Amino acid sequence: MTVPLWRRSSLLADIHTDTAVIGAGIAGLSVALFLQDKRIPAVILERHAVGSGASTRNAGYLMRGAADNYALAARHHGRRLASVLWRWTEQNLALLRTRGVASIPSYAARPSCLLALEPTEAEELAESHRLLTADGFDAALLESHTDAAWRTKTARLGLLNPDDACVNPHDLLNFLRAQVHVPIYEHQEVAEIHAHREDRVTIRTTDATVHCRRAIVCVNAYAPLLLPNFDALVRPNRGQMLALHATHQDIPLDFNYYANRGSEYFRRADHDTIVLGGKRTTDEAAERTFDDRHTPRIQSNLEAFAKDLFGTLPPVKARWAGTMGFTPDHLPLLGPVPNHHNAVWFLGGFTGHGMSLAHRCAKAAVDQLLGEPPTANPFPLARLIKP
Repeated sequence: MTVPLWRRSSLLADIHTDTAVIGAGIAGLSVALFLQDKRIPAVILERHAVGSGASTRNAGYLMRGAADNYALAARHHGRRLASVLWRWTEQNLALLRTRGVASIPSYAARPSCLLALEPTEAEELAESHRLLTADGFDAALLESHTDAAWRTKTARLGLLNPDDACVNPHDLLNFLRAQVHVPIYEHQEVAEIHAHREDRVTIRTTDATVHCRRAIVCVNAYAPLLLPNFDALVRPNRGQMLALHATHQDIPLDFNYYANRGSEYFRRADHDTIVLGGKRTTDEAAERTFDDRHTPRIQSNLEAFAKDLFGTLPPVKARWAGTMGFTPDHLPLLGPVPNHHNAVWFLGGFTGHGMSLAHRCAKAAVDQLLGEPPTANPFPLARLIKP
């Protein structure tokens, strides 16, 4: 990220604090809340406005699991790490509930259904169910159902996460922001971070110089624009969505659906609205971008998917996109940034599952950062750093 000389000022002068949080999405606000719980002085620095990135541009899923189904995750990461990841997403929702997320009017406790539309994925979901139940997770298989996702007979099998939820993500960000009592400096783009030693960091923003003991960077997909050599650790991927005008009577949906190994997803947002997203894999090269504008190609693919799935295409109410941060192994990143004296940390790389992971990861980040108490970190940034 860069701030031109002509834009720099001393309007806010020098700011002194213990910890600076860079980024005011769900991860940054969550970090600030856990610091606040421990009575650690902090400030939040945000280059635009609170929640202006992917945190308010997603589908609002608070679901168990991550990008892969459990069988694929166990195959790719090992069963122990897959189990930890799934537990963290359960704990993520539990922590949000403890903070009162269920009081948000748009919040709904609603099961998620991973939907297989072809035989190979159906086999994976059956294996996922076997592994999940063996590892102590509550799950169920659906061979048929009565709502609109099953009408066209393309659905072959569903794997149900019974304790999941959903929420308007903008409502969630506003809810968390209302609980944050540390200063939030919006429209303060960070130009540089300089760690002088282990407990002395200087951050230059648009209108201020921040002096702190430590900083934690929570900008997710935009990390390569701020941190050196992060282009190999976190890559931008645009996710596109649309909203359809359809009543529950016309297109009933009982679950939050996640189809084609998460490539497509759809749920009912309210009585008159279905939100649907995905199809990034149909134009992957073009979707590896920081640009958060929607495109005709992906939007037309989403429309075709909706028509194939529901047998009709309801009127489109809105179209939008957001930029997600993907890691090479699709696991989040938490740990000290190299060459910053252990005083600058990074939290991000949620690979499209920030809603389901960021709050729990923020707790781990604060515990790790403060060492009170020391906790295990299953997703260290160092795993992807070449010696």
